[in-house]
Amino acid sequence: MIEHDIFPTKMFEVKANKDVCYSILDEIVSNENRLKLVSLSSQKQSVEDYVTDYDDPIKLPQFESVIQNMKFDGGELTLNRYWVASYKNNAFHHMHIHKGYCMDKCNWSGILYLSDIGFTEFFSTNPTSFFNMSRVKSEFGKIIMFPSNLPHSFTSDPMTHNKRYIVAFNFELYGNE
Repeated sequence: MIEHDIFPTKMFEVKANKDVCYSILDEIVSNENRLKLVSLSSQKQSVEDYVTDYDDPIKLPQFESVIQNMKFDGGELTLNRYWVASYKNNAFHHMHIHKGYCMDKCNWSGILYLSDIGFTEFFSTNPTSFFNMSRVKSEFGKIIMFPSNLPHSFTSDPMTHNKRYIVAFNFELYGNE
C-alpha cells in the first residue's frame, strides 16, 4: 500500500532573540495593572489566575518589530493584531480558534512564549486523522505559527506557581506569485 499525505497542516517555529524577549516581558510586567483592569472589565476567570488585554491590547513595539522582521520563503506577513495573556494556578483557555468568520483577513495565528510553563494543545478538525491532538511545549522565546482555524487550548499545571506569559497574534500570510 502506498501512503499519501494530502493537505497536511503546516506549522512554523522560530526562536526570537532572548534579549528582545526579556524586553518584551519587561514591557508586559510593567503594564500588569493595566492588563488586570482590562481583564476585570471583560473576562469571566479570576484575574488572580488569568489576565489578558484581548479587548484593549497594550502596545508592544519590540514585539511588533520581531514579527515584522520575520522572513518567509515566497510569502509576505502582515500583522493584524496581538494581545497578551498570563496564566497562573488553575487558569485555562478553552478550545478555540482565531478565525472569526470566513471572510476574516487573518489566515494564520501565532504565539510567542515568554516562559517555559505548560503546553499548547492543538486538535485536528479532520475526522480521518490518525492523530487527533498534538502538544507544543512552551519555551521562552519560541514563536509558533499555525492556521488560524486550527483549534487549540491551554490548561495550567497546578504544580506551577510562576506565571505563564504569552503574546498571541493574528496575521495574514500569502505567497508572492
